[in-house]
Parts: sequence; C-alpha cells; structure tokens
Amino acid sequence: MAGARAFFTNLNERPRVRAHVMAWEANAPLAVVLVVLIVVGAAFAPLYAVLVGTVIGAAARHQSVTAPLIAIGAVYAVSQVLGPARDAVTGMLNRRVDDRVRAEMMEAMLRPHGIAHLEDAALQDKLELARGIAWGITPGSTVGGLAQLWFSRLSSLGSLLLVARFRWWLAVVLLVANLVTLRSKRKAFINLTQIYGQGTERLRKSSYFREVALGADAAKEARVFGLGPWAIDRFDGAWFETMREVWAERRRGGLVVSAGLLLKGVVTVSAFLYIANAAFAASARPPQDFVVIIQALLSVAGLSMVLGNPELILEQGTSAIRPTIEVERDIATHSASAIRGDRDDVTEPRHSIKFENVSFGYPGRDDLVFDGLNLELPAGHSLAIVGDNGAGKTTLVKLLARLYDPTSGRITVDGIPLADVDPAAWHRQLAAIFQDFGRYALTAAENVGLSNFGDEPDLDALNRVADRVGIRPLIDGWEHGWDSVLNRQFDKGVEASGGEWQRIALARALFAVERGAHVLVLDEPTAQLDVRGEAELYDRFLELTAGLTTVVISHRFSTVRRADRIVVVEHGKVCEVGSHDELMAAGGKYASMFELQAARFAS
Repeated sequence: MAGARAFFTNLNERPRVRAHVMAWEANAPLAVVLVVLIVVGAAFAPLYAVLVGTVIGAAARHQSVTAPLIAIGAVYAVSQVLGPARDAVTGMLNRRVDDRVRAEMMEAMLRPHGIAHLEDAALQDKLELARGIAWGITPGSTVGGLAQLWFSRLSSLGSLLLVARFRWWLAVVLLVANLVTLRSKRKAFINLTQIYGQGTERLRKSSYFREVALGADAAKEARVFGLGPWAIDRFDGAWFETMREVWAERRRGGLVVSAGLLLKGVVTVSAFLYIANAAFAASARPPQDFVVIIQALLSVAGLSMVLGNPELILEQGTSAIRPTIEVERDIATHSASAIRGDRDDVTEPRHSIKFENVSFGYPGRDDLVFDGLNLELPAGHSLAIVGDNGAGKTTLVKLLARLYDPTSGRITVDGIPLADVDPAAWHRQLAAIFQDFGRYALTAAENVGLSNFGDEPDLDALNRVADRVGIRPLIDGWEHGWDSVLNRQFDKGVEASGGEWQRIALARALFAVERGAHVLVLDEPTAQLDVRGEAELYDRFLELTAGLTTVVISHRFSTVRRADRIVVVEHGKVCEVGSHDELMAAGGKYASMFELQAARFAS
C-alpha cells in the first residue's frame, strides 16, 4: 500500500502528469468539456478523409454524391464551431490554473511563521521560474500545449489507422519517423529550459536593474545620480549572459531538430511516391481508397507538428510547473524544521520574558549575532536596547517576535519556553513597529488597522490611536478621511511624508494594543520624525507604554532615556544594564554614546 502511494506521489510530481492534474483540480467540469471537444474534434480529420473518398467513389460509380457532400459540409461546419469553442475553454482553464497556482504559492510562502525561507536565494529562483521569468509563460500555459498536443496526436493516430489499412508496415515507418523527430525537438526544448533554469539568478538581477531604470522607487536617485545608463548596462550584462547560452543551445538544437525533420521529410515523400506508384499500378483497388490514404498521410504529420509547436509550449509551461512542485517541497521542509508550537494558553506576560543563554546566527552564515545572550524583560515595564550598528538590536526583536528561533538557548514567557507556544497565538500578543515598516497602497483605515484586517473598520479605535500619535488632523484633512488610499497612483490616493508614515506605523502598533496585544516593540520609532514630532513622542512615551511590556530600539537617546531600564548590547551579549541615571553614573559605553550624541547639540 505504501509502495503504491509512493508510486502515485512520484508520478504526480512529474511535470507533464502534474499539468494534467492541475487542469483537473482547477476546474473539473471545464476539463471534461475540453477533453470532449478534443476527442470529437480529433475524429474529424480521419472522418473528413473517409467522406472525401466516399464522394470520389460515388462519382466514379455515377451515383448520387448528395449525402456524402452534405456530411462533409456538416463536418466542416461543426469543426468551425468546435475550434473556437476549444480555444475558449482552453483560455478559461488556463486562467484558472494560473489563479490556483498563484494562490497555492502565496499560501505556501505564508505558511511558515518565520521568515528564513524568504531569504533563501534558491527558493527565490524557483518562485521566479514559477512566475514565468524564463519564458514569460506560466503554468497555465500547459493547458494550451496539452490541448494542441492531444488534438494533433489523436487526429494523427486516427489517420495513421487509415494508412495501416493500406499497408501496416508503412504506418509503422511513418510512426517511427515522427517519433524520432518528436524526440529531437523535445531534447532541444529540455536543454533550453535547463539553461533558463540555471540562469534564473541572472534573470532576477536583470529584472531588478530594469525596475531601477523604470520603477518609481529609485526614480529620484536614478535621475540625480545619472543611474540610467548604469542600470541599462547592468540589465544588458545580466540578460545577455544567459541569452548567449540560450542562443548557442538554439543553434545546437536547431541542427538536431533539422536532422529529425529531414528524416521525417524523406520518409513522408517516399510514402507519397510509394502510394502514387501503387495507385497507378493497381487496378483491383478503387481510386477512393488512395484519396483517403493521401489525406491520411498529410494528417499523420501532426504527430510531430512544427506549426504552433505544442511541444515547445508544453515544455515551457512545465518548466514553470517544476519549480512549483519544488517550492511546495521546500516550504514543507522549512515548515517541518522551523517555527512551531501548540500551546495557545499563553496570554500577556505577568512576570517576565527572558532570553536564557541565547545564541543565534542567520542561515547560511557562519558568524553568530548572539553568543550566550542573557536578558530579562520585566512584564509591564519598558526596556530600551542600544548599541552600535550591527550589534544585533533588530535581530533581538525578530527573535522576540518569533520570526526566527534561537540557534541554541531559549526564550521563555513566565517560565514557558516560547518554542512551545503557537506562533499565531504569540503574534496576537505582539504589537510592533519595525524599522522597515510596510507602506501599503491601502486605505488609511486598513494601514492602521492591519491587526483587524478583513473586518469592518473600528472607527472609534482608529480615532483613539490617531489622537494618541497626533495624526487625527492629518486624516481629517484628507478629502476621503480614513478611506484615503495612501498612494497617489490609485483613486482617492494621497501621499504621506516620511514622518507621517512613521506616525501611521506607530498608530498601527497601538491599534494592535487596542485589539488585545500586551507586548509593544518599537524599533526606531522616531527615525523619520521631525524635532517637534520626536519631542511629542518623548513627552508622551510613558503614557503610550503604560502597563505594556515594551521594547524600544533607537539611536536617539532622548527616547531611550525614558525607558525603565536600558541595556547595551555589544559583541552579541549584554554589557551594561540599568536606568539612564545609573548608566550615566557608571561612565561606561552608554554614557560615552550619550555624551557623544549630546555634544553635537551642546556645541
């Protein structure tokens, strides 16, 4: 039983098999309709040949040709309807497959509670291949390739049966010649897709440099610093490095395909000559038989057709399916080895959060950010973390938020290992403003109310947090208020300054507190505020953090000095702990950093 299950699992992971399964899973009724249209349409080629032969035979015997002519007209009329219908169903199924794959990829990438998989370069390459970066062809395109391929194959096989009625060995020779041609084409297409797959990182780089040249994010610096020619040059370098290999393979593959086509051409022409000679030499066989055979011979070429190239379309589409299978497998591996936990009974910290001998290093790097870190965050109090750039302050926040788990050691909440806690349950206890907070092209209400996303906006709560962070006048001043979209590229769009975005992000964290979060993380909360805004936050710091377990990271000592306790992180460990006054009196690293910053203003 287990062996059979493994067989079918491996079979399902073969891209061409997976393409059929994906079409069925995307919309089974549409898939059935497409199969019917293909089978019926494919029967028309041999049927048409037989009907034409019937007309010729009836005319030779001076019989009425009305019935077979009417049948030919009916077949032609139905085929004119079936073709567009098949294309329409193919297009609908194509879109549904792509929609399903996009949804599955999004769900897979969001499945792990951590973010380590997002920094996996190999995984990003596979994602780009699944999006069609190599060919511009997505997994849904396999539907069109499969439809064309099965239509031409079934039609050709039906015609091949008509040839076999005349000479069985001639049908075998034609089949072998077409299969050799088909194999040469498939081999060439597979080699091309492998080159594209190996060059995915270069293609990603070329896409990045194209965005630098064309996108809005770098538009100002691209013009001020004259980055346009540089971006174009980098784009060309990354793109052509891959394309040169592709062009070389096309030349090599073209020779192989040409040899296969030459073989097929020689066999087909020889078959025509043989049939023509037989037609002139035989008197016992009626002429309509040769008419049928000649038409069937023309249709057999569809086994390895060149026009439309369904094999190429299918190979390009399956080159996007392969990475979707691998992404799902890689995500399953990440999920199995990454952040998990099943305890959902952890509520607000009542005593403390502790980092106990914590060590941590980012995946793929040998150096440790933390090496034996010990730190206690008393519940209901504020703790500020300071240190030089690269000391690990933001990494500490990532560990606290369980975006990563420690390499060794543990983090506990009131003595309960955080590794045992359901990550989703812990995230509900957390409200955070990250240094690189998101600026979403959503309404102001959605930007602030992310923790309530999908539900009706709680305007009372939104207004309360807007008042607390000082953005209520800003919101009220916009024509559409909370319904304003924070991006001018959209209807009802407005543009917020850097400082206004900082306040919106702070309101986002406080809104999560309104929704029940008890741990507040403020990573550089004043980085983009002006002097007045920073002073206001400084004055209201105790009010904003009252009763919360708060972690503050900032280079601005006017903010951190208000925290109940301050820790200085250096070389992956805590080197100083105390209040502002205690650390200043100690005259250590904190005092040195504070005096250095204060001296800029005093002078």
